[in-house]
Amino acid sequence: MMKYPTVKASFLSFSFQNFIRIFFFSYTFFCSEVRYQFSLIIINYQF
Repeated sequence: MMKYPTVKASFLSFSFQNFIRIFFFSYTFFCSEVRYQFSLIIINYQF
C-alpha cells in the first residue's frame, strides 16, 4: 500500500519529463523549419 503512491509519483514525473523533452524537441524543430523557410524567402527576394 505504501509503494503505490511513490510509483505513481515517479510515473508522473517520468511522463512529465518525456512531455518536456518532446515539447522542446518539436519547438526547436519548428523554429529551425521556420528559419529555413524565412531564409528561402529572403534569398528569393534578393535574387
